[in-house]
Amino acid sequence: MLMAPTVSPSRTLPLTLARRAVAEHLVPERIDKHVIEHYVRKALRYGAWRRLPRESRLLLWAVARYINVVKSPVLRGVIRGFSWR
Repeated sequence: MLMAPTVSPSRTLPLTLARRAVAEHLVPERIDKHVIEHYVRKALRYGAWRRLPRESRLLLWAVARYINVVKSPVLRGVIRGFSWR
């Protein structure tokens, strides 16, 4: 039986911490329409938009179009998660 290789938690922890630190420093605390539009334009310019899942693209587009300021901590966390993908 062929076993899938496992990644040890000690290898993924530094990467997770690095991604979290980058997201905290790149995305401002107050996320508004202009911040989302900036990242959408940047993703389109560098080709990252196509690599995002369809749901992620839809969520970013809807937030940029219909929400002026992101107040929900859950939505803010989701958007911060997009910044490094």
